[in-house]
Amino acid sequence: MLLAADLVLKVSNSKTEVQCIGKDERKMNIKLATTALKQSDNFVYLGGVISADSSCDKDVARIGIASGIVRNLDIWKSKEITADNKVKLYQSLVQSASLYNSETWTIKEEHKRKLRVF
Repeated sequence: MLLAADLVLKVSNSKTEVQCIGKDERKMNIKLATTALKQSDNFVYLGGVISADSSCDKDVARIGIASGIVRNLDIWKSKEITADNKVKLYQSLVQSASLYNSETWTIKEEHKRKLRVF
């Protein structure tokens, strides 16, 4: 029988970092046992970059990735592919690439003006 006391969480001092997110660039002094943890300005979560300044500029660049997919797909002028299938390809290839990890974005007014998609 497994008891709660048998379950132990082990945290790696060398792999653990901390981040302060917001307008203030505070230096934090957080220790794990006796080891001070490194403070990170950016980290990758689910393929998206989380910045200490709460900016999502690096992730909004996914729009460029999506437009590259559109340019490289040579199906848009094809008469052999139905409009319905083109829409399905767009949804599965382009939208998924552009919106991946979008739930972590902090969209600011300047992004809305630049993108004009919101």
